[in-house]
Amino acid sequence: MRPKAGFLGMGIMGAAMAANLRAGEHPPAFPLKHLAKDCKLIVDTACELGAPAPVGLTLLHPYRLGWTRGWGDEDIPAIMRVMEHLSGR
Repeated sequence: MRPKAGFLGMGIMGAAMAANLRAGEHPPAFPLKHLAKDCKLIVDTACELGAPAPVGLTLLHPYRLGWTRGWGDEDIPAIMRVMEHLSGR
């Protein structure tokens, strides 16, 4: 999949996000630390209810890793940094 493909269905918002990513700029709109917190709440609630939460469990690790590496105040594109870190880049 080409990197731009994920932004095609997002209209003008996707175009702006893609331009910011290309330029290496991504001002925070919803910090990673809040994503990690919300994801943990979802996973914890699912566990309490005995409900499966495979997506939440999958996302929780990189969200928390980014937070612990000091990227918690950055926006969703910080996940790219987490994936680069995990891949050794």
